[in-house]
Amino acid sequence: MQKTIKERKMDEEFVAEQRSAAQEVEEAKKEIQNDVKIKRARMKKVIQSMQQDTRMRKAALQNELNSLRMKMSQEALEANKTGDIKKCSAGKKSKSKRKDYCDENFIVDYMQNQDCNSDEFCYMCCEHEFGSSHMDKREACYNMCDLKDEKKEEKKVEKNGPWIWTPKKKE
Repeated sequence: MQKTIKERKMDEEFVAEQRSAAQEVEEAKKEIQNDVKIKRARMKKVIQSMQQDTRMRKAALQNELNSLRMKMSQEALEANKTGDIKKCSAGKKSKSKRKDYCDENFIVDYMQNQDCNSDEFCYMCCEHEFGSSHMDKREACYNMCDLKDEKKEEKKVEKNGPWIWTPKKKE
C-alpha cells in the first residue's frame, strides 16, 4: 500500500511538473507572440514611414518635372514669338509709348525695365517681340532701329554743317 501511495505521489508530482512545464511553455508562447506583435508594429511604422518618404520624393520629382516642362514650353513659346515691329517703332518715337511698353512687358525685373526705358529700348523691344526662331524679322527690326538713328545723325550733320577752321583774311 505504501508503495502504491508512493507511486501515486510520484504520479501527482509528475503530472504537476508536466502541468508546470506546459504552463511555462504557454507563457513563453504568449511572450514570443507579444514580442512578434511589437516587432511587427515597429516594422509596420518603419514601412509606412518609408512609403511616406517615397511619396514625398515622388511628388517632389513630379513637381520638378512639371516645372521643367513648363520652362521648356515657355522657352519654346518665347523662341517662336512673332510680335509687331510697329510697337518698337512707336516706342522709338514717343517716350510715353516707350514707358507704357516697358511697364507692360518688363514688370518682373526692375533693371530690365530701366534698360528698356533708356536708349536701348528699340533693341530690347525687337528681342522681346521676335523670338530666336524668327531671326530674320528680328534683324529687320534691328535695321529699323539703326535706320532711324542714322537719319537723326544725318539731319544733325545737315543742320549744323561741317565746321572747318579757316584763317581770317587780312584786308
